[in-house]
Amino acid sequence: MKRRDALKGSAAIFTLLGTVPGLILNTSCSSDKPKWTAVAFNDTQGQVLQSALDVLIPRSAAPSATDVNTHGLIDEQVAQIFSEKRKTAFLSAVDRLNDLAQSVKGSDYHELEIEDQNELMLQFVDDEEGQEKKGQFYNLIKGQTLTCYFRTEEVCTKVLNHVAIPGRYDGCADLEPNQPLWAE
Repeated sequence: MKRRDALKGSAAIFTLLGTVPGLILNTSCSSDKPKWTAVAFNDTQGQVLQSALDVLIPRSAAPSATDVNTHGLIDEQVAQIFSEKRKTAFLSAVDRLNDLAQSVKGSDYHELEIEDQNELMLQFVDDEEGQEKKGQFYNLIKGQTLTCYFRTEEVCTKVLNHVAIPGRYDGCADLEPNQPLWAE
């Protein structure tokens, strides 16, 4: 019996030694979101980008673009994947959107109310369509936003219908009203 009691006691001690430090040191359980630090953008550009993404995909029944860290993914792509020419064009377009906000509304884009941001985004698209490269920034940021948004784990698994092992393909399946889209 003494051997059994010794084993129980040592098992309890090893369990406590293994779990208590993990509980003390584990910071991933906190509900605070870590502050995003931009790599390719300066602070103002990062805030303008976040606001522009929330104009494109606002919070509804589904999370907004910034709720699923789309801005962080775009920042990484701009910093690591974009060519210098494309990176410069993207950053200057973010600056042009902010410059438009300052000239029309008198403050930075990210400081405006959502209605003003929507209005300026539409005006920005119209202004770009008059230029030689029609809607270049809008199409670029919209494409990047949608790609990054729909490839996040949260959107694929919680917003879209996600089937890990798909069944047969049925091209004529009926959809019900308010049925979520299918993940690709």
